[in-house]
Amino acid sequence: MALRFVPRRWVAFLMVVGAATVFVAPFAHAPSQQVASVSYVAGCDNRIASMGLALLSLTVMALVWRLFTPAEIPGEGRRLPPALVFWSMAFTVVFTLTLGWAIHRSDVRFAESNYFLNRIQNILDFRMKIYRDLEFPYGPMLLYPSVWMYRLFAPLGMSVVTAYFATLAVMNVAGIAMVAYLVNRLPMLYRWRVLLFAACVLLQTNTLAGPNYSLYKFALPFAGMVWASRRGGYWTQFGAFVLAELSVLLVSPELGVGMTVGVMTYAAVRFFRGQRRAAVLLLAPVAAVVLFLAGFGRAFLDRLGQASNGALNLIPEPSPHLFVFIFAIVFLVPVMIGWMLRGRAESAALMAGVYLLSMGMLPGALGRCDPLHVFFYGFGFFVLTFVAIGAYSRRAQAVWATVFVLFAVQVQATNLKVAQPSLRALSHGHGADDSSEISELRAVTGGTPISTPEIYAVPVRLEEQMRAEGMFVPDYYPGLAEVWDAAGEKRAIAAMRSERWALVANNDGTFSETLPNTPIKLVMRFGYRYKARHTPFELGTLLHEELRTRWTPVKTFGGLTLYRQLP
Repeated sequence: MALRFVPRRWVAFLMVVGAATVFVAPFAHAPSQQVASVSYVAGCDNRIASMGLALLSLTVMALVWRLFTPAEIPGEGRRLPPALVFWSMAFTVVFTLTLGWAIHRSDVRFAESNYFLNRIQNILDFRMKIYRDLEFPYGPMLLYPSVWMYRLFAPLGMSVVTAYFATLAVMNVAGIAMVAYLVNRLPMLYRWRVLLFAACVLLQTNTLAGPNYSLYKFALPFAGMVWASRRGGYWTQFGAFVLAELSVLLVSPELGVGMTVGVMTYAAVRFFRGQRRAAVLLLAPVAAVVLFLAGFGRAFLDRLGQASNGALNLIPEPSPHLFVFIFAIVFLVPVMIGWMLRGRAESAALMAGVYLLSMGMLPGALGRCDPLHVFFYGFGFFVLTFVAIGAYSRRAQAVWATVFVLFAVQVQATNLKVAQPSLRALSHGHGADDSSEISELRAVTGGTPISTPEIYAVPVRLEEQMRAEGMFVPDYYPGLAEVWDAAGEKRAIAAMRSERWALVANNDGTFSETLPNTPIKLVMRFGYRYKARHTPFELGTLLHEELRTRWTPVKTFGGLTLYRQLP
């Protein structure tokens, strides 16, 4: 890039320090809690990468604010073509519903939809509550809209799967609308407004089939901040920020934490620039958190603590997508924020708030740091880069745009390659209604409830038949596949002991994220051999020990074995 504002050697130095912070420093401290994580096995603490990169970025911002002459950040008032937004929404609806139709007609458990459908069905069948009765690491508004959709249209014959994918289509459209709102109101050149919007639409078109990988979740905090900041009057803004923060908490409490920091930063910048009445805005996130906890309280706090233990983290390897991300965080974005604060730009408070909000999402980006997670959790930083490049030459802008497009291609290519086994299974799946297995189960057990600690191994049609016959037993976890540590596996085993019968996959294998790990190499594009510093958590070890000592096999059903608990 033609960097006429900051010496090139500074940029090179920042990239070296940033790379060392992300790729080397995390090995200085090995996490101690045994969880299902490659990082745990290798002794890599991803929190060091997040905190170190945040500190480096803030340092750059402070130095630019104090030492450098501010550059002009141009923007254009020309907005996205309405036709582009409309057809993007139409494309998203068609893609989501087509994928849902293919999943519905196949006896296949597919990506994230498998997890969400299990949670939704248990709420409908057994009136279970999330956090208390059901494991759920997201906000309630990622789950309950599908429940409401089903209850509203079930009298017309709508199935749970149809309700889920119809709701997902609505969420994806809402995400696109929020991205359009956001890029139209940030000081951005028109050509980059269009490019960024198009890239977001295509990257949301992924095969994960879940609202947890939707812009409905990740664009909401930023669109909410921009919307609230545009309200007139301090008390009107206060109410708007409470509403925006509460909306984010209901969708994703982890992003709500980042938004709290962002809103407080926005209020603080305005306060220290002489707008003393803006201090009231500091209380808006507090009010929203109080309202949220009043509804979900202790059960949610317990779940949040479990979710922050580093489970499923990947080692941050020197992969191209992480170098792109580091460049955005340690140079493009903090330099722009420093310029805006020094130049007292009108939008400086909002941009600083969005910057700190993005910083609050760093742990998600650098935890399970594959390309898709880096894009979604790094969404705010990538948006801000297209504001920042307006200060540079057209050639420099084109270089960054090209780099971002290549990054987006890597994200989508990696996602599609990882999804290939599921897509092949989907194309070969069938919806045959074979009642022989449920009849045999009923004959052996007398139709009594059966525990299914490995529910993902049970065919979809058989699970549906077990539910219809009253033989299905819901559990806090949707099977061991969603358990991250020994405490979770023990909880699942304790629930299994409350039943006389258990249906389990007929193998004694276990799962662990070990080194080397071929699927992880596929995602990260590199395959360095890290030394194992910890023994991996072997998921399934406790379950199979339980089956050997307290249960006896009775009958095999395809890939499943029915066990009876010993007296």
